[in-house]
Amino acid sequence: ANIADGRVQFHFPSREGSCGDGRNFMRITTSGSGGDFYGNWSNDASMPACARGPVRVLMERAARNVISLRVFVGPVAVTEGATDLGAVRPQEAAAFLLSRAATAKGNVAQGAIMPAAIADSANIQAPLMAIARDQSRARETRRSAISWLARDGRVAATLSPPLLSIATDETDNQSVRQSALRALARLESGVGVPALIRLASDREGGWTSREALTALAQSGDPRSRDFLRQIVQRAELPDEAMATTIRNLGTQYA
Repeated sequence: ANIADGRVQFHFPSREGSCGDGRNFMRITTSGSGGDFYGNWSNDASMPACARGPVRVLMERAARNVISLRVFVGPVAVTEGATDLGAVRPQEAAAFLLSRAATAKGNVAQGAIMPAAIADSANIQAPLMAIARDQSRARETRRSAISWLARDGRVAATLSPPLLSIATDETDNQSVRQSALRALARLESGVGVPALIRLASDREGGWTSREALTALAQSGDPRSRDFLRQIVQRAELPDEAMATTIRNLGTQYA
């Protein structure tokens, strides 16, 4: 906070499944993904090894505000001209980053979520859910919070009710509600699938029912596939919902 202008960096241990070269690329593997790459990466044999953490955060400050935030994983490098705060505890780093996500504007808020989510042993479910539910926050920030919550298999069992609450709140932004529905379909061990089936079965559900059908279609859970086929065979839903179901049967896992 004492750096009014310029660059500041710090680093902290990363969760298992996070690696990179410290400068150009990183790979994040969680229970909800097979491994997502960020930055410049290729299969070229000359590419450096993907090394386990730590996470390095480089912030640009102007007039005592954070105006940009970059994230690296792998061997620690010091950016020229940056004030290096060194190693910090992962829980403290996550708390600081999520405070930025909860209050900052633009890309700083959204960009602060990912490094917090991969901080080793940091318990961030409650602050992430608070961001996801905060209708005063930018929708992209909220959608990012929902996405990273769904990728944490450690807390999947507790996420279905709050995600369902967001998804069914008709006063909320539809793109955020859509993210909540799709997150339900991705929760580990399929814990969100029964809730999606209940929503999709509602003949009066309108938009929510159709989006629940689409979320189920993106799930590889056998219960989802069986439900979609039963819907088509029974032909009980309104025409628009039936058309959505038929289209969805022809996409992923057709």
